[in-house]
Amino acid sequence: MSTSADNRPFVAIIQSRIIHAFGPILLSAAKEVFRWKDGAFMVFPHPEGALCVATDGQTLAMMLDREAAVASPRAFHLPEALIKACAPRAPISSIYADEQADLPLPEWSQPAALQLTHACASVLPAMHHPKDAEWKPRGFHLLGRMGREDGGVQRVTDYQVFTPTKDPRVILPTIVPGATRLSMDPALVSNFSLIKEVFGETGCMTFTGGTDHSPIMVLLERCPDFFGAISPMRLSQETEWPEFAKALRDEVSAERAKSADAERRTEVAEGRP
Repeated sequence: MSTSADNRPFVAIIQSRIIHAFGPILLSAAKEVFRWKDGAFMVFPHPEGALCVATDGQTLAMMLDREAAVASPRAFHLPEALIKACAPRAPISSIYADEQADLPLPEWSQPAALQLTHACASVLPAMHHPKDAEWKPRGFHLLGRMGREDGGVQRVTDYQVFTPTKDPRVILPTIVPGATRLSMDPALVSNFSLIKEVFGETGCMTFTGGTDHSPIMVLLERCPDFFGAISPMRLSQETEWPEFAKALRDEVSAERAKSADAERRTEVAEGRP
């Protein structure tokens, strides 16, 4: 599959916390050169804002940004430095004689939004820098990255915009809610990632069981010397699809049915069985 750079002018501003939250998926995609070539971060038009999508080909995350807007779908390669610049800045710890205080950094040093254009991307702060009046019209941002004019992309360092050739939203109609469900803190699951990396080689971890009273059992494929468990948790009451995802699922299902019907009509017209 090939992708083509999209140089049509546009501007989209999305919440930087979405990029920060999607960071693990975006960084995973940057390492998997052959798994997902379309750009791991995508923005799609939505009646209530812009739909932000991150995927590495194996995991998928969607977030509806109700404050953003985009006229047509775009896919992006976001460099690692840009992704990390979207993380909130930690406060400075000051130690006094008998106490320690965490002092927050000023808002002009905190990321608030990511401005995406056809040529560059910039992390915008929560407020203008005090010297903005002197620096205009240059403006102030925390980090910026330019796109490569030659169309080539180094996946970890370069910013680039593409026209998506795949739409990860098509998987929505294939998701079937199961009769059973597990509720767990994702941070607890990540506690096992290094164990898998050290002892699992190419194997997968399996999480089974788990009720209000029973722990979740953790097994590592092709590693009979390992066993793990996660304490039982209260089952979440969140079982329904979010409204935007439900509407998107139904829309994709209708488009697939319409496409299949048109294909069948063509087959009949051409005399194909």
